[in-house]
Amino acid sequence: MKTHSIRFLIFAISLSLALVAHAQEPGKKAAEAKPEEIIPRASDPDCNVEIDVSFVTFDLKEIEEIARNSPTAAPTQEQILKAWAAGKGRLLGTSKVITIPGQQTKNEGIVEKIYPTEYEPPRTQNEKHVPTTKEDWVPQPTPGGFQTRNIGFTVNATPQISDDRKTISITMIPEFAELTQWSNIEAGQDEGKKTSKVWMAQPDFYVRRATTSIIVPMNGTVVSGGMPDSTGKLVTYVFVTAHVAQSARKK
Repeated sequence: MKTHSIRFLIFAISLSLALVAHAQEPGKKAAEAKPEEIIPRASDPDCNVEIDVSFVTFDLKEIEEIARNSPTAAPTQEQILKAWAAGKGRLLGTSKVITIPGQQTKNEGIVEKIYPTEYEPPRTQNEKHVPTTKEDWVPQPTPGGFQTRNIGFTVNATPQISDDRKTISITMIPEFAELTQWSNIEAGQDEGKKTSKVWMAQPDFYVRRATTSIIVPMNGTVVSGGMPDSTGKLVTYVFVTAHVAQSARKK
């Protein structure tokens, strides 16, 4: 009886050693693989991605001329880049952002414009109310609330690197805002002896914004947009270039 127990124990130990050796074999093969042969997946944040965004505006007449020579009746990406390389167009602003794959980044080149949005009505001398001092006389509306609007460019971008590292997909919102003019709006009435409306100046803003997802070849450029300006005489395009800026993987 003891002999059978010993044989069974030896068999169990041998089987356990065999299973352990088999389980370690795949790990051994993975350790022998060269680091440069392992392609990181798109969600692996082992590097930095650099995204260059440029806002370029062209004269509408120039774009119309290019469109007439295009087989699609609209300017192609190659035609827009060729016109830019030929010295046509004007650079409105440029942005360089660096982030890791899958992480949203934001870059701004702005001026903060603060303007009043609420007013206290004017207070003047009349039959119902006679101020006791001249300080109580307020012939113009008094600002009571303010708001801030950013003027300039803003770029929100989230990149993802493809598994083969040949392309970078980017979800992005490029925006260019400008102050176009000041408009007079009714702010109340002067309740003096001669009641009259009071007008206050308010800013008018014009925004060129695109919400898009694009695939950019590594170190390549994609042209997006085609947005008119506030006058309708200019067209703005967004040039996007992307590449891996720095790898954090140790070799």
